[in-house]
Amino acid sequence: WFNHGKAPQDISYSYAIMADSDSQKMDAFATAMKSKEKPYEILQQDEKAHIVKAPKLKSTAYAIYDESVILKKGKVTKISRPATFLVKEEPKGLKLALSDPDFNIYEGQDDRLPDGSRVELAIYGREWFYWPTRPTTVQITLKGLWKIKDQITEIETVVNKKAKVVSSNKNETVIEFECRDGLSAELFLVK
Repeated sequence: WFNHGKAPQDISYSYAIMADSDSQKMDAFATAMKSKEKPYEILQQDEKAHIVKAPKLKSTAYAIYDESVILKKGKVTKISRPATFLVKEEPKGLKLALSDPDFNIYEGQDDRLPDGSRVELAIYGREWFYWPTRPTTVQITLKGLWKIKDQITEIETVVNKKAKVVSSNKNETVIEFECRDGLSAELFLVK
């Protein structure tokens, strides 16, 4: 239960969900969160992005809501559209899993009334609810020169199942994914 108060401003919260837990595991987690080496650290939490790093797992998870976000920490510097992705550092390279959770079934806002005001609407009554999903193209830019060694998981519902490097130099590598249906693709990258 969260008590947000009435019309809160300039505040935020976060919480962790622990599957298969008990009181001992929760106590250990609470103690770890108070230590210098926390199980996770929130790098960014605003209207543009939520970014969480798990140092012991050598993983950083990104939920990008606005492609204009400036990514200062980590291996990723840019993304071409809102997406979710996970970067995991491995001894011989980098794992990258990416998804565009937008089903892309309509363009623009669909919650406006004729007078211009906005309202929360049930999706089931919208004409576009039954439209098929459409593919999107997502480009992600990583620091440094990377090559795709292996495509671990493909998105089966797209034409171009393989991600590809569209440009690279010693400073950055741009990888392009075709996405659809909220499914994710996973790559193994090497220097």
